[in-house]
Amino acid sequence: MARKPPPGAYGSTGGSRRDREEDRRDRREYRERRDDRDRNHRERRDELDRRDRREYTERRDERERREERERAARRDRAEDHDRRDRRDRLDRLDRRDRAARRNRNTAGEDRGPMGILVGLLLTAIALVALLLWAIL
Repeated sequence: MARKPPPGAYGSTGGSRRDREEDRRDRREYRERRDDRDRNHRERRDELDRRDRREYTERRDERERREERERAARRDRAEDHDRRDRRDRLDRLDRRDRAARRNRNTAGEDRGPMGILVGLLLTAIALVALLLWAIL
């Protein structure tokens, strides 16, 4: 069987109209204070969240700028290193070529196939010139 609800379960149990209006006013004031408190809390939390996001974004941007500067510095160092290596390698090759040319010119070493052909041609011209001079 259903039990009877306790007295006052559905609001006031028949108090005066003034008491009911006062209760309604108290509840409305309480709700307004609670809503104000909740709104203030929400606004503070939102402001803190915005500040945190802004600070995070600033830190992230600064970190990205620093990393970009470091990457650019590394890239410049690598390019300088590559340029220096290339210049050194070309200098070594140039010195080696000059030394080899100097040695070839002084020692009369093998001059390669074109050098041999030029030498034979010059020798043949000299012999023909001598032969013509001897005949005349």
